[in-house]
Amino acid sequence: MAVPQAKKTVSLLRGLSNAPASLTLPFIDDFAYNTPYPNPDLWVSKGVYVNSNYALNMPTIGVATFDALDDNGKPYPHLTSTSSPSDSLTSLPIDLAGAPNVVMSFFYEPGGLGDMPGNNDYLQLEFYSPSSPNGWQRIWYAYVNDADSAIVENNLETGTLTVHKSEQLNDKFIYTAIAIDNPDYLIDGFRFRFTNLVSLTVNRDVPGRTSNADLWNLDFVYIDRDRDINDTNLPDVAICEPQKPLTRAYESIPATHLSYLGATGAQRLLFGETMDFTLSYRNLGWGTKNITRRFAINPLSGSSAIPEEYLGGSENIFEKETHERSYSYDLYSFSANSNADAVEYEIKSFLITDADMSPLRAALRRNDTTTYIQKFYDYYGYDDGSAENGYGLYGARTDNGRVAVQYTTYMSDSLRGLYLYFNMAKDTLNAKPFRLAVWADDNGVPGTLLYSQRIDRPVFRDSMNTFVAYKFSTPLFFSRNQKFYVGWIQLSEGFLNIGYDANRACEGKNFYSLGTNSPWLSSEYTGALMMRPIFCRAELFPPDHVASLPPATNEPTEDDFIVYPNPVSDILYIRNKKQEAEGIYPSALLIEVYNMQGALVLSNYVNDGNLILSPLRSGMYMIRIKENNKVKAVHKILVTR
Repeated sequence: MAVPQAKKTVSLLRGLSNAPASLTLPFIDDFAYNTPYPNPDLWVSKGVYVNSNYALNMPTIGVATFDALDDNGKPYPHLTSTSSPSDSLTSLPIDLAGAPNVVMSFFYEPGGLGDMPGNNDYLQLEFYSPSSPNGWQRIWYAYVNDADSAIVENNLETGTLTVHKSEQLNDKFIYTAIAIDNPDYLIDGFRFRFTNLVSLTVNRDVPGRTSNADLWNLDFVYIDRDRDINDTNLPDVAICEPQKPLTRAYESIPATHLSYLGATGAQRLLFGETMDFTLSYRNLGWGTKNITRRFAINPLSGSSAIPEEYLGGSENIFEKETHERSYSYDLYSFSANSNADAVEYEIKSFLITDADMSPLRAALRRNDTTTYIQKFYDYYGYDDGSAENGYGLYGARTDNGRVAVQYTTYMSDSLRGLYLYFNMAKDTLNAKPFRLAVWADDNGVPGTLLYSQRIDRPVFRDSMNTFVAYKFSTPLFFSRNQKFYVGWIQLSEGFLNIGYDANRACEGKNFYSLGTNSPWLSSEYTGALMMRPIFCRAELFPPDHVASLPPATNEPTEDDFIVYPNPVSDILYIRNKKQEAEGIYPSALLIEVYNMQGALVLSNYVNDGNLILSPLRSGMYMIRIKENNKVKAVHKILVTR
């Protein structure tokens, strides 16, 4: 299994022009902000992804994740099986002139919920001095030693090698402190950067799995003067787990279906009998702290509901302790305006600690709050929008394999398509044809095939975790409380690598089968597959959708037709090999030409087997050959001008 909110890119160089000439101490970033981009007032970033989804047991909410993907969520093209630099996170210049006892500290974790780094896939730290002719100097690095079940870190300044052994290496953050005492660095203009090294192991049997890899998570980077390198005190009480949705059955449902539940008094189907908040927080310092807990719900759009705030009491939290507290309240009346097609609520948990607003404490106020935006748009979904891994079928007998996810509608409505998110494999090696499919329920497993349509290949957007809408040529009507299944039928043994959300439990909803005559089985993988059925008015279907090829239940995988030349410029010749061999005069053929977005761009009857393509622009197309209203063949052609 292979990958990990929309990664990444904006103008991350903004901080270079807006920030002062050099930053002053303390330098601190705990990555506790609601954006996937590192703070441009502190950093210049290449590909690093700020999130609260990929790590396990975060010291504070929010980490910076280093992986194999660029700013658009694609594997870096230069990566090979040899370890090479991938993401980087570089500080803006910092003034360390005259600062005594400067210490830098941070937490790091390999893997988390993503792929574990290999033995040569380091996380490294480099320092830069504007007065030194040597440029960037590697100071420290860490790697995973699988053979010894250990994480090894090497401080090159002191020559210290530290080994951290554990039966499980991907769920623990390690604290590291480094003294900055070299005079070359104790000047104005000092900079540092973290970089990860990645090696993509190409799986020749399953090339579609060659995707995101070798993850490292970084948290709480802190540099200040007058620090003792042996003192692990960090003066902060921080939330350490993200706010979860208040829904239970689904992460999200269509806004119109939420309105129906409210009108019929059936919201408990979605939210349960009570509204439950769980808050996790830890004291990173030595002293005892008194904290007060609060929770809030605020309608943001599409609803005229009243904001509410809930009291959670107060308590002392002792040094280095972690607390998890859960509270239940009467169910809030989530509502949607009658004309709303999209509804959003802000769900928030926060701590009230102390009134200290020193520069250090002010920088850490962000991690006293965790926020979740509860979205009700036009789909049902189990996932949180973040793919920590990838899912698919591969190997022998999977060329007709099937994958399905179970859903139940809360009101009668028409299913018009699917949102799908596929991870992009290196060189798009998972760009394989498949069929979208919808099945009826058969006593808790997929039953009769209700709908099928061919997709030439997954469509990828230029951003991480961005769904693509695939529109059905014919809507399917489902009654209230009716179970159905959405998924795909394989047309090859290739691994499609659909997004897999490891943070959301979907037990008993994921099914697979190795072919038409094989039974449906419940998947052992219980995370959420990133497939969302779309229910909306026809005129509101996303305009940038993929209009797939019309359905054909008997589309052949092999055929008697040859098409040439290919690539083609003006005239495409279409011949029936079998008929010509038998001396049979060919019947009239209907040739339909579709672009790669699934739009029909040309449709002509041909009697002589010659199709004029001069109206078409250069590009890739699919042609469908029909005889007597039956699909006889589908071919891909490249038109060049």
